[in-house]
Amino acid sequence: MLSSKPKITFYLTLLMISTLFISDSVAMGAGGKTYYYDTNGRLVNEALHSNEIMEYQYDLNGNVKRKFRTNNMLVNPNFELNASKATDIASGWDKWSDTGSALFQVIPASVVSQSVAQNISASGMRLGTAAWLFQDVAVKGNLPVLFNGDVSIESINKAKVSLCIQYFDAANTLLSQKTVDYPSGALSSYMTLSLTDITPPNTVRARAHVGIRTEEGGGSGAFYVDNMAFRYDTAGNILNNPSFENNLSGQKEIAESWSRWSDSGGSLLQVVSSPVTSGVRAQKLTTPSMKTGGASWLFQDVVTQPNVPISASGNIVVDQLTSAKVYIIIQFFDEKNKFLSQQSVDYPTGMLQKYMTLSLNTITPADSVRARLHVGIQAIAEGGNGSIYIDHMALNRDPQRNMLSNPSFDANSTANVGTADSWQTWSDSGNHTFQVMGPLQTANTYGQKFTSANMKKNGAAWLLQDVVVSGNKLVEFKGNILVERVVQTKVSLCIQFFDRNDSLLSEKYVDYPAGVLQKFSTLSLTEKTPSNAVSARVHVGLQATAAGGSGTFYVKQMILKYSE
Repeated sequence: MLSSKPKITFYLTLLMISTLFISDSVAMGAGGKTYYYDTNGRLVNEALHSNEIMEYQYDLNGNVKRKFRTNNMLVNPNFELNASKATDIASGWDKWSDTGSALFQVIPASVVSQSVAQNISASGMRLGTAAWLFQDVAVKGNLPVLFNGDVSIESINKAKVSLCIQYFDAANTLLSQKTVDYPSGALSSYMTLSLTDITPPNTVRARAHVGIRTEEGGGSGAFYVDNMAFRYDTAGNILNNPSFENNLSGQKEIAESWSRWSDSGGSLLQVVSSPVTSGVRAQKLTTPSMKTGGASWLFQDVVTQPNVPISASGNIVVDQLTSAKVYIIIQFFDEKNKFLSQQSVDYPTGMLQKYMTLSLNTITPADSVRARLHVGIQAIAEGGNGSIYIDHMALNRDPQRNMLSNPSFDANSTANVGTADSWQTWSDSGNHTFQVMGPLQTANTYGQKFTSANMKKNGAAWLLQDVVVSGNKLVEFKGNILVERVVQTKVSLCIQFFDRNDSLLSEKYVDYPAGVLQKFSTLSLTEKTPSNAVSARVHVGLQATAAGGSGTFYVKQMILKYSE
């Protein structure tokens, strides 16, 4: 266990004391706001009283180029803010230890972010002791949360490197806690370690920890941690920096938490601002002329559990492709780093210049502790080459085998104001507003709000996503929908199928029952994909039955899957 009851009591006392000390990179403001500044005195994070984090990004001249609310509720998640020059812990973070040998350092070594990482080490640890880095986050009850970070173990002996979340109520009483451990034997390379959970009903605060703990006497170890995140996340996407937004220098060729591999010289990686489906950045990969079988990959290593169903997906645009294929590949390894198996899916040839969701579903092998998720280009003939854009990658536990990206609308950024990431809109009439709402009072989850007015007769307004599919497969498309009001309109699902030339092959509609209001109900349709189908466009939206049609509805979960 993390600590006994007396240690928790002391721990809470420590929290109240620690809030009295603010480093010189932090300032308290009116309205419950806290401001965090970098070494140049620029405002970087603004912690709002709602515990939302406002992030500021600057151009090379020091001018604010972007101000936005991030879904990461941690301040200084990359440990870059340390203006006081303190060498133990970064601004916004605190530490706790019941072993006198613990050492905390912010050092410029082995990083996945801009310039520094947090190092934690301990030696001669007594049985049941620990050393933790932590941050407190205001949260609501009955909501799905995800806490993760990039961890690299330098050494470990009779100890474990762990993530832990503790939950507290308004009286500061510990409600529960959950811990996940980094797999033994995985050393000297960064892997994403994730913890998913549901907050207890009375939760008002979560304490997110990363540290080293021992269940034996004489334990010791040292590790680095970088690029951490704590967010509400219904889907449980365990990738770090899945939408490639974290790129602190603004100049790096690879987004933070991601790595590259290539056996073909000259491959080019760039973090670009267009085209995007999530946030304001995407990852571009361009390959030179490659030998047959040659490849260039972007990848991330992730700690996984054995024998669980998982889905991997990404939004991809193929700019150009010659004698090559675009793939998502997932490989599995055991705790001794032995390769176990792999699964792959390829992007259909001929589909150019638009984002489509490419996904695969599999079961992790019985002995797996690590997955390596790749996206990239592989030559199928001499001289193969290509150029692609990648955005909003996901890897999550998914018994539903969902093929959609961001199906629960949790990921939302200012690039698509009011529209969840990976989703697009289309309409031929009326005035429409979109808003990602959360938590929804009726569902305690996030969801997409859709409002339309002044529609022409037979006009329509849709939220949609393009997905790679196979031919001659029975597919099920469904959504969890609450209709607030409809006036001369109907709420509908629609699925269209296209061939390699992007020609429409067929389509099918289903309407939400009239009169069912103010409660979430599942609307679904089942259809067989045409034999030559390579993509499906799934829609949810409003269709007008008369001039002046209007309506408002919410959708909190969408699923597209092959039906057994």
